[in-house]
Amino acid sequence: MSASYLQYCPEGWQAVPKTVTPEMAEAYASDAYDTAQQCHDAVLGAAPHPDDADEAINSNPTTNLDRLKAQWKADNLEDTESWREAAAHYARNADFYRGIVIQIGELFGEGARTSDDGSVQDDVLALKVPELVEALVAELGRYSMSDGHADQRRAESRAVRKALGFGEDVDDVSPQDLLNAITHRDLLQRAEELDALAEHFLVGESHKHFIKQRAHQIRQQAKGL
Repeated sequence: MSASYLQYCPEGWQAVPKTVTPEMAEAYASDAYDTAQQCHDAVLGAAPHPDDADEAINSNPTTNLDRLKAQWKADNLEDTESWREAAAHYARNADFYRGIVIQIGELFGEGARTSDDGSVQDDVLALKVPELVEALVAELGRYSMSDGHADQRRAESRAVRKALGFGEDVDDVSPQDLLNAITHRDLLQRAEELDALAEHFLVGESHKHFIKQRAHQIRQQAKGL
């Protein structure tokens, strides 16, 4: 009994096809048997051997390929499902993080939708977002300072506000407000200097009138700030 045969049946058993072959049918139909065992032996003897069935399957390339495919599928089904799940998980993550990049890009407005050739697209260009973020970080870096430097700037700002008549910690004072206050003070000082020039220096009446008129114009300019 061959090793190939033993893989199908234990000792004392024999594998036979589920469908009766012509040879097996002929053995069944014979009336030359005296006992059931003789009939059974004849049928078993007429049945094809499992090794012959393997040889027939292997000799058919299509059948053999189908068997190999089925075996591969059975062996790799679990791994295939794992890979599919991993791929689906990766795709979901990619969509999630791309959505975040697009949201960041929308904060930059048209700049995030402008191609290198200058054309403006309907949607955010994801590749433009890192470039825009880097430019923003570089710009913000120009205004960064140490804690000590920041404290010094704050003290200076409060001193200037106080000197110009503003509250030290109010929130509604802009740099332009401070500049206007300085200009206003300088103009008034200039007008006072002109008045002093007209009063204390020996100049004719026509010159005094001109100087005082100029001082008045400067005061009016200061009021407009």
